[in-house]
Order: sequence, then structure tokens, then C-alpha cells
Amino acid sequence: MNKTALEWQHKANNDLLTAEREIVVLINPNYDAVCYHSQQAAEKIMKAVLIRAGNTPSKIHDLVILTKDLKRIGIALNISHNDLIFLSRSAVIFRYPGESADISDAEHAIQIARIYYENDE
Repeated sequence: MNKTALEWQHKANNDLLTAEREIVVLINPNYDAVCYHSQQAAEKIMKAVLIRAGNTPSKIHDLVILTKDLKRIGIALNISHNDLIFLSRSAVIFRYPGESADISDAEHAIQIARIYYENDE
């Protein structure tokens, strides 16, 4: 496998593991971080898949666009458009004052990220 694709895959795995560890923290869980790392895991695994298929992924973070890039190479995932938007936005909106993720947001973010990750296995 391409060295760069392997590195993306490793980074994706680390992000998903970080999200999964943080969501079970009993005292002061950081659900904002769970959402952020879930989005990062999805983004990075998609970039690994694109590279393995001989494509250069765009330097973007928008999962809707990256999913379209995957579809162009014949990889279609069963993820709703709303879920793509939620996960893309959750990596940004929860980093700023005025918005905070709750456990429901965090669980949803991990669930979406796992769909991307599990399709790569």
C-alpha cells in the first residue's frame, strides 16, 4: 500500500480511537472533541481510500465533497446528506463559544465516522 495512504489510515484510526475513548469518560467528557475527532477520522480514511485508488484528494475538510469524490471512483456509502453535513459542521461549530455538543451529538458523530471507517476494512 502507498506510504501516504497508510499514514492517512493510521491517523484516521487514531482519531477514531480518541473519539471512542473520550465518549466513555465519566467525569468532564469532552463531547466537542468527540465530534471533532469523528469528523477527522472520516475525512482521513476517505483520503486514504482516494490515494489507494490513485487519486489525489482535495485539501478540503468537507465530507460532502469528499464523498462525491469517492462516488466518482465507484465507492458509494449509505450515508444521508444530512449526516454528512452534521459531521462536517460538528468539527467546526462545536469549537467556538455559543455551541456545545452533548452526548447525543457525540454518539451520532461516532456512528457516522464508523460507517466510513468500516467501509474501508
